[in-house]
Amino acid sequence: MKDWYTRWGYNPERIRVVGVPQWDSFYGDLGRPRRSESRRALGIKTDDETVLVYASSWAQLTSARGEFNKEFENSLRMMIETAKELPATLVIKMHPGEPANQEQIYLKALKDNNLEGCVTRMFNQYILAATDVLVAHGPSNICCHAAAWNVPSCYIPTEDYAFPLPGPVMAGDNTTYAARLAMKLDATKTWEPFAKLSNDAHPEGNACERIVKEVMEICL
Repeated sequence: MKDWYTRWGYNPERIRVVGVPQWDSFYGDLGRPRRSESRRALGIKTDDETVLVYASSWAQLTSARGEFNKEFENSLRMMIETAKELPATLVIKMHPGEPANQEQIYLKALKDNNLEGCVTRMFNQYILAATDVLVAHGPSNICCHAAAWNVPSCYIPTEDYAFPLPGPVMAGDNTTYAARLAMKLDATKTWEPFAKLSNDAHPEGNACERIVKEVMEICL
């Protein structure tokens, strides 16, 4: 990020990289719930079954070119296929920007395809602690949250956005292959460096403290 601002003319000596304070809650003893606790909270019956999380998206730039509905339908179809092929319990994590009636569409998809699972708009910590692999619609911040806990992730590309490598696996047309590949990747070579790239405060989770320190040094 510092390099990006520098390229656009900002004085590098006036740039301080501190990490993402909103993500500090993912760190420390209270940040991550137990796997079994998280699964019970989501209504998942056992710790043995594979859990697949689909982090959905909402119409942003995609809606401007009029193709989001098609993209959304394709992504949901791919996730249903992947849940059947793995096989896995499918947890659908709604984007906060999605309309309220979207929940019923997801619930109907689970019912019509006879899939175990649930739909929720909140509880990111429970979701990430419960899952075996996460698939996001587009390069979502939730992939960065997952990396902080070494949770495998991949994403269905949208627009011209992509994650750097090493990082979440780009799914292409086969989310099942991408999910299986993500679960096989070495955490120390993939998720740890990606987590650090996404959040300079990783693994300490002390961005707030770093901000206070920088402000104090500037003011004093």
